[in-house]
Amino acid sequence: MSVDVFIGLSADPSFQWEGGNYQDNIPNRISPFFPSVRRLSNDLHSGHRCSYANTSWHQACEDFGFQLVQLDWGVFGTKISKSQILGLLARFGSTKELSACIQKLDEKTEYALIIAEMGLGVEDIIDE
Repeated sequence: MSVDVFIGLSADPSFQWEGGNYQDNIPNRISPFFPSVRRLSNDLHSGHRCSYANTSWHQACEDFGFQLVQLDWGVFGTKISKSQILGLLARFGSTKELSACIQKLDEKTEYALIIAEMGLGVEDIIDE
């Protein structure tokens, strides 16, 4: 399954953590999309296959102790801090654009890590 992974604001008024209606219940994207775990493990680890080479962002989040909740059809998320995002990126690597974006985030703000199946029209509800 191919997914889009990005950061949104946890307090975004456009969605609800609980009781959403599965009709575009997704926070607006405030980060570039994350590369796939497979691509990161292959591209950014100098050819050394890491233990996450054949996993998904779902599994990676569970392994880090994040509890994913379903927000919409094919969309899952977890509340996450800047330091936790940096921990994920330290483990899996990042792109320059994504790293620069995350460095600008506020330390005290709660964010949402969103994992959305591609083809859901997520790009239609994103403010860039």
